[in-house]
Amino acid sequence: MSELGQLYASGYTVIEQKSHDHLRKHYFSPLSGMRAIAAGLLDEWGHDSADHWDLLNLMEVELSGALVETAADLMRDAGLRDLRVEPATAP
Repeated sequence: MSELGQLYASGYTVIEQKSHDHLRKHYFSPLSGMRAIAAGLLDEWGHDSADHWDLLNLMEVELSGALVETAADLMRDAGLRDLRVEPATAP
């Protein structure tokens, strides 16, 4: 067992601070407000969202992903490159 494994209880993972900071800044799922939109859609269809918690949870995550993907498509359509995978060339 590694030294870290002896320091931390099983079930926990240790990551570098810079990775933690990046995740906190860029982790978008679920997005704020998506649960309310999902509930609104269920209600619009005549269903009580309180009766469909599992579907509501799934819709919250799926709507978040769809919004992020749509935004990425719009950025690509505007000519922006994803610099994480296609670094900018030096001038």
